[in-house]
Amino acid sequence: MSAPQFVIDPQCHGRAAREAAVLRAILWDDPRRRRIWQRRIRRQGDGSQIHQAAVARVLAQWLYDAGEASENDEQLPRRLKDAVSRALSGKVRLPALLKEAVLEAFEVDDATAVLLWDPPEVGRAA
Repeated sequence: MSAPQFVIDPQCHGRAAREAAVLRAILWDDPRRRRIWQRRIRRQGDGSQIHQAAVARVLAQWLYDAGEASENDEQLPRRLKDAVSRALSGKVRLPALLKEAVLEAFEVDDATAVLLWDPPEVGRAA
């Protein structure tokens, strides 16, 4: 099974940016969720930002466990790190499979999950 692919749609910059803000909040704001990826850090940074490689390792493990990726695919965490970086920066939107991985691997509640699937527009109450 191949790794999930991202389609970069030049029309999605606004929505991608909103989705990135929700994703950053999911991964950073809740200490319980933050600890999930912090346990996967191999090289410490300054601790002031989301560690993309650690998040990618969490997502890769979820994909392996869910049977969505072959455990023989040792490059999956690296490819996912690039995808996580682009998604967190708002350059691309996450595909459905990786959204599902984020929601499941980080035990996101239903109300927050809705925000990732349909990020609120600027100025609109969530």
